Amino acid sequence: MQQKGAPKETPGRRKLAAVLLSAVLTLAHPVLPLVTAVSFITTEEAEARRSSSRSSGGYSRPSSSSSRTPSASSSRSSSSSSSGGYARPGSGSTSTARTPSLSASDRDIARSSSRSSLESYRASRTPQATTPAAPIQSGNSYSIPRRDNAPAYSYAPPRYTYGSPSRFGIWDAAMLWFMLDSLSNPSRGAFFHNHANDPGVQQWRAEADKLAADNADLKAKLAQLDGQVAAQSGQPRDENYLPPDIAVPAPAEEDGDFGWIILLGLAGFAGWILYKRIGRRAAANQNAGSAMLIGPLKPAADILKRKFGNDGPYRPDWFRVGMPLQIDPSPFLLLGPQTTLRTPPARADVEAVSTVVGTSATLYRLYLSGGNGAFVEVSLDKDGQPAGARYFAPLDEVHPADDGEWDFWLNEDEGMIGWHEFQSKDGQLYGRMWAQGGDRVDPIKFTETRERLDGAGQRDLQAMLYGRETGLPAPAPTAEYLLISAAETDSEAWVELHVGIDINPASLGLA
Repeated sequence: MQQKGAPKETPGRRKLAAVLLSAVLTLAHPVLPLVTAVSFITTEEAEARRSSSRSSGGYSRPSSSSSRTPSASSSRSSSSSSSGGYARPGSGSTSTARTPSLSASDRDIARSSSRSSLESYRASRTPQATTPAAPIQSGNSYSIPRRDNAPAYSYAPPRYTYGSPSRFGIWDAAMLWFMLDSLSNPSRGAFFHNHANDPGVQQWRAEADKLAADNADLKAKLAQLDGQVAAQSGQPRDENYLPPDIAVPAPAEEDGDFGWIILLGLAGFAGWILYKRIGRRAAANQNAGSAMLIGPLKPAADILKRKFGNDGPYRPDWFRVGMPLQIDPSPFLLLGPQTTLRTPPARADVEAVSTVVGTSATLYRLYLSGGNGAFVEVSLDKDGQPAGARYFAPLDEVHPADDGEWDFWLNEDEGMIGWHEFQSKDGQLYGRMWAQGGDRVDPIKFTETRERLDGAGQRDLQAMLYGRETGLPAPAPTAEYLLISAAETDSEAWVELHVGIDINPASLGLA
């Protein structure tokens, strides 16, 4: 402990002390002082780097390391220490999260996650032969195809493109450079506006920006392009847009879709023949049993209708906007101070209905009136009947301000959405539900389509479910859940946290 009146110790004083110590030790050994000074300064700088960790919302990473941190490749940047006031649980914690047992829908998602991990594991151990795109050669002239059988454009890329890749994703580099050199045609700016989110176009732009650092002419062209794209800000994007004068081969995937159409058409024709044959037999024999054989053809027709019609995703008839829900207050009252959940109204109207589709599960969310974002999530069994229900209410919403904060949530090695434990701001520790093990796993991806009276919307989710045992005996809820999702729309992105409990689906009055 520093004595009263003693000079305040600072990094500068400590370094000066190290230098003086080195001078004294020089008499003993000529190398030792250098090692001492370097090691001292290195330790000092490392300590400074650790103490200057990033923070958000007045919170920062705990001084101790996380409970288990997988080693990250040196080529990857480590994730941010915290975001929105959340950080990894410290290894000094003596408690561990007790994870509740999985429901049927949770088990399906967990198995899908395990399958994805297996595929990733196999892929990481299978050598992938990669053939880099041949660079653009100096002096070469490229043929840019045109539509309507018009003669192709003959184009020689500028000298500053020599050595850059000849392809960016599905796009031919010469075509992209050609459109940059012909910005007087409005369709060029429209192309770059519509394909602004295309990975290949983004790769080309990164290459162009790199080359423009030493080329004023290219920099001016890119500024002109940015002006044209900015003029279209707010307009919807069409990922299938192509300039009307340039012919681009259609993606190969369309051939597969066409093949499916032919196959389904043949299946429909065969079904129609079977329908007529069974119908004639039923009419001839006046046999009700034979007539009932026509019934199995209706589900096939419904499938075709849903695939090619505009009815949207299948949803049970009892999920509808405006329907009332009866919510039993008993589970919330029995929880008492064990949760941050507040008892919802005993009766609430549904202001929005959404279908949440993942690779292995489809869930239905009934958003309650009141505007606070609370919802009831219902899972169905194989017969289409409610198998489980959970009530979720918003706990927090975080708006990451920079790459570092997004890295805190989504880093592939240390991101908190998918980390094996999560600690809330009030100190509650939750264990990961949808995947077992101590290492971080990728979040589960969902697409949520939400319908309201004023229209429909869609967003992408990267989510992970966490849970903890409440320690209360039944009939009180024995588990509390924490659902963390990175949500993204065309124009917005954020991280949302919901806390929830199981409720009896029979008490909701869904029928």
